[in-house]
Amino acid sequence: MLVIYWQGQTKTENVDWQLTSDSETTFPKELEQRRKKLWQEIIVQHPKAYDGMLLRLENFSVIEERLELQMGCIRFSRVQTLLETNIRLEPYGVLGVQAIILSPDKRYLLFGERTKDHMHCPQFLGSPGGMLDVEDVERPFWQACMREITEEVHIALREDTLLIAITADLYTPVGSVLLLLAIAEEQPDVTKPVPGNDEWTNRELHWHPVETLSALDNSKILEGLVFAEKDWHQFNNTGKSVIW
Repeated sequence: MLVIYWQGQTKTENVDWQLTSDSETTFPKELEQRRKKLWQEIIVQHPKAYDGMLLRLENFSVIEERLELQMGCIRFSRVQTLLETNIRLEPYGVLGVQAIILSPDKRYLLFGERTKDHMHCPQFLGSPGGMLDVEDVERPFWQACMREITEEVHIALREDTLLIAITADLYTPVGSVLLLLAIAEEQPDVTKPVPGNDEWTNRELHWHPVETLSALDNSKILEGLVFAEKDWHQFNNTGKSVIW
């Protein structure tokens, strides 16, 4: 079940974030030794892996129309170590972002399949996004999110992007996900694939009728699509929605 910490509609330019501590998350000696050994194994399997400093969500608050995120930091290799040992990263975990991208008429949703050698949830269906790192805090929140999204998919989006939810990571005990709602700038030709980067099967994503959400295998889709399916079901039953 998808755990939702917050949901609503906040313009991304009304989201503030800051590092509350410059010190990174560290491990006791035994776990640190395990980290070094595991990272060497990861490098062999994934030569492009980078042990960068990621953001972790420590707290958040909502004041009127603004939302503030308080951040800490942790190395990618330590996140991988926590995953291997199944240790939870409290309180909310390392921070990722996913964008639910709709056509202007809101009848089509863009998503793709992750490659079979992807480090996180290979061959799962998902929306564009990724992990946020420490350098991202140097720019406004909305710019950092757009950078992460446009790295994965080549598409022009409207400027009125919304933050609609903060959720737990469905498949690991170490993460949380910011869910954005973005609208394509122009009505797409839904019969044609949208170019993506090498994290997607065949380097492409596809437009799908929103009605197909209910037919997806919930055990093989990422948080953004799970949330969208839940919200679509609620919209059809009650007329209430943060997406539609």
